[in-house]
Amino acid sequence: RGAPGGLHAALRASHTEWIFAAACDMPRLDAAGILFLAERRGNVDAVIVECFGRVEVLGAFWSRRCLPVLEALLKVRTPSLVELALEVNTDLVPMADWLERDPEARFFENANVPEDLDRLGLSRDA
Repeated sequence: RGAPGGLHAALRASHTEWIFAAACDMPRLDAAGILFLAERRGNVDAVIVECFGRVEVLGAFWSRRCLPVLEALLKVRTPSLVELALEVNTDLVPMADWLERDPEARFFENANVPEDLDRLGLSRDA
């Protein structure tokens, strides 16, 4: 079931109310960005950034309160995580707020092929 199935498994297995979900190909995640998002948790179900017209559903916080909605969606089909974000109480962090701390939105960059490592200035030997 892709990312929605992975999020479901992570939330079900979690012993905490919140998890931070990221993709394995996001080499620019940093503690300051994660803390920035963590500080926005509260009376919401998810904390997600909107940046350059995209809703960044990975590199985001999801609470266990999302489980009933996610399970209902998964019973019918494989939903997108954007669809889940629209169904729960989401703090959608505005792009301007995010870009104040990460002007190039590097936090959300991904590396899928060796050329991406070159573009990101990362070593292929790491």
